[in-house]
Amino acid sequence: MLVRARMAHPHASPVLAFVERCAREAVEFMREEVTAFDLYLPDGSRELTDFLYSESKTARLFNSAIGEALRATIKELGGEAKREIAILEIGAGSGGTTTSIVPVASETCNAANVPFAYTYTDVSMYFAPKVKKRLAAFPEVQYRKLDLEADSLAQGFVAHTFDVIVAANVVHTTRDVVASMRNIASLLRPGGFVIVWELSSSRSWFDVTLGLLDGWNRHDDRFRRESPLLSASVWKEVFSAADFENVLALGGESASASQSLGQAILIGRTTAVTS
Repeated sequence: MLVRARMAHPHASPVLAFVERCAREAVEFMREEVTAFDLYLPDGSRELTDFLYSESKTARLFNSAIGEALRATIKELGGEAKREIAILEIGAGSGGTTTSIVPVASETCNAANVPFAYTYTDVSMYFAPKVKKRLAAFPEVQYRKLDLEADSLAQGFVAHTFDVIVAANVVHTTRDVVASMRNIASLLRPGGFVIVWELSSSRSWFDVTLGLLDGWNRHDDRFRRESPLLSASVWKEVFSAADFENVLALGGESASASQSLGQAILIGRTTAVTS
């Protein structure tokens, strides 16, 4: 099967190697002789994460779409208030999305003559040094730890200080998606935007690969039962439950190309203060 898959999808060799590695070492994993982290990043190699979140055709497509969404929100916010645009990325990990959209933020803000600040965050700083090296030309980027499921104020963040928050394939890993989206809302200024990229349907190989990761089966909320993944239409319900307005789904059920990829981008906005 893997031989046929390699012939049919030669561009996806890092993923196929991951599937093969998980199958080959399944017994060792159950015996706790190897960890999911060992399978995901063998000998510290980042080939798989770079492919999944940066180099693959799907990653390039969705990172580009997030970049365009970010460009549009910056233009709207820049026109509303001539001040620094504060952008936060949650669960930035290996930086596939970060390194794609920071140049977009810089270009857009420079064109509008508006300064910006970008904060890369993740639950650990494991990937941060590599990302920082790749973004050395952008001093506007700061690097901090942030656990989306913990009190952000206790972690040194200030409520209602960010204009845009980006979260790529991270919210589904949390126990309660509504609580996590409310945490995101608490960090946004009134009228701020959230841009979320999420897997919207499962694939047969997920359970024996990504399913081994600690965050895959932690879900405990009213929207999820067997799978941690949600369709775009259900994600819109989650956004509404967290009090986001004007929720827009790009992909999922609304576009056949994105639906076939099983992923979607959602954009929501917090309530703006009216004078």
